[in-house]
Amino acid sequence: FPLEVMQLASLSTVRTRYAPSPTGKLHLGGLRTALFSYLVAKKHGGQFLLRIEDTDKTREVPGSAQQLEEDLKWAGIIADEGPSNPGDCGPYIQSQRLPIYHQHAETLVKNKHAYHCFCTEERLQSLRKGTGQKGLPTLYDRWCLSLSQKDIESQLHDGTRHTLRLRVPEGSTEFEDIIKGKIKYQNIQIDDQILIKSDRFPTYHFANVVDDHLMRITHVIRGEEWLPSTPKHIMLYNGFGWKPPAFAHLPLVLNKDRTKLSKRQADISVQSYKDKGYDPAALVNFVALLGWAPNSTKEVFSMAELIEEFDISNINTAPAVSNHEKLDWFNEQHMRRHMSTNIGGLSQELREMVMRRYPSTPAHLVSEDYLNQVIRTLNGRTNKLADIPTFATYFWNEVDHAQIDATLLKKMWSPNAGTL
Repeated sequence: FPLEVMQLASLSTVRTRYAPSPTGKLHLGGLRTALFSYLVAKKHGGQFLLRIEDTDKTREVPGSAQQLEEDLKWAGIIADEGPSNPGDCGPYIQSQRLPIYHQHAETLVKNKHAYHCFCTEERLQSLRKGTGQKGLPTLYDRWCLSLSQKDIESQLHDGTRHTLRLRVPEGSTEFEDIIKGKIKYQNIQIDDQILIKSDRFPTYHFANVVDDHLMRITHVIRGEEWLPSTPKHIMLYNGFGWKPPAFAHLPLVLNKDRTKLSKRQADISVQSYKDKGYDPAALVNFVALLGWAPNSTKEVFSMAELIEEFDISNINTAPAVSNHEKLDWFNEQHMRRHMSTNIGGLSQELREMVMRRYPSTPAHLVSEDYLNQVIRTLNGRTNKLADIPTFATYFWNEVDHAQIDATLLKKMWSPNAGTL
C-alpha cells in the first residue's frame, strides 16, 4: 500500500465492505470486488462487512439479496458482519436505515451543504432538454438554491414533494486513489446530486457515505465505474466533517472479445459456474488473477495462500480479460490438489451428483472406495467433477454390448485386463 494508506491501517482496524444492490445475480466482476475487499481486510487482521444497498426499489429482484449472500459463502467469502450475522453497526440493509439518513440529511441542510429542491419532473425534463440541445452538460441550474427561507418553509408546510440536493462547493476536489494515483476534478463540472429522493429514500451516493462512516469502513474498494462519483462522496465527507476512507478503484473485467462484463449475462454469474460444477476454490483463484499479479510466478492459490500473498498495489490499471480456458485449467489444478489432500470430500460430492442423475444406483457403485477409484482413473481426462456422471456413464450403467462403440471396444479388450 502507499505510505498514507499503511499509516491509516496502522492507526485503526482495517474494515472493508462489499455493498451490492439486489438487482440481479452476482457476476465475476462483483465477486472480484468482494474478494479483493475480503483479502485486504484479512491480510491486515481486519473485518469484512456485507451491506445490502436496496434503496432503489424499482430495480430490486426478489430473493436476490439472499442469493448474493449464499454465493459469497459458497466462494468462501464469509462476512464478519452483515444481515445474517449483525455486529454493532446494523442494520446492514439500507431500507431499514431510513431514519439514520433523514437525520444526517438535515444536518447537511443546517450546515448549508445541502438544500431543498421543489422542482417538478416536468421542469427538470425541460432543463435537460434545453441544455442537451445546446451541447452542454445536463447540470441542475440551482433554481431552488435562490429560494428564501420563507418560501422553503411555506412549501414544506404545504407538503410539496421535494428532494434534497448536495450543494457542490467552488474550486476542485482532489484525492489519492490506491490504484489510479492522484486524481483531480473541477467542481464546476459536478452536478448538485440528489441526496434524498421525493419518496424519502436516499440515493446511492448519500447512503453509501453515511453507512461507510458509521460502519467505520477504512478502505473502499470498488469498480472504476464509480470513480466519477468519488468527488461527490468526498464533498459529503467534508460536509459532515468526517475523514474519508482510502479509495481503490478496480479496472474493468472484459469478456474474451473485450466487451464489458454485465450482470445481465447469465453465463458469467456465480450461480452459472456453480451449476456447471466448477470448484469454488478454482473460481476464486481465477478471479483473484483478473488484474492482480503475485510477486512470484506461482498461479495456483488456496484462499489462505491468497490472503498471505495479496498486495493491492500489484493490481494493474489496465482492464482484465476473462479467459474461460484458463478457468478450466485452474479447476483441473484444484481437483488434483483435492485428490492429494481431500479425495474423500471429492468422492462425497461425486456421490451426490451420481445419485441425482442415477437414483437407483446400487450402494457398492457409490461407495467411497469405488468413487475414489473412479476419480483417480479419470484424473487428467476431465477438469470438472460434475462432468464425470455425464461422460463416464459406464461406471454406473450396464453397457449395451449391441452398441457400435461397445462392439469396437470388445475387439480391443484384453482378457488379462484388470477390473476397477
